[in-house]
Amino acid sequence: MKFLLLLVVLAVVVMWVVARQGRRKATPPLRKATADKTSTNAAPAKMLACARCGVHLPSTDAVFDDTGRAFCGAEHRLAGPG
Repeated sequence: MKFLLLLVVLAVVVMWVVARQGRRKATPPLRKATADKTSTNAAPAKMLACARCGVHLPSTDAVFDDTGRAFCGAEHRLAGPG
C-alpha cells in the first residue's frame, strides 16, 4: 500500500513539472525594441566624447553646455570640463 501511495505522489509531481515546463515554452518570446529600429534606414547617430570623463555617447543622448561642449550627463555638465 505504501508503494502505491508513493507511486501516485511521484506521478503527480512528474505531471506538475511537465505542465509547468509546457506553459513556459508556450509563451511567445519578447521582441527587442532594437529590431524595429533596424528595419528603418536611419543613419547612425554621431558619437561624441564627454568633455569631463571622455566617455563616448550618441549625440542624441549628450547634454550640451552654453559653449556647445558635450557631456554624458547633467552632473558632468555642472562640474565642467576635466
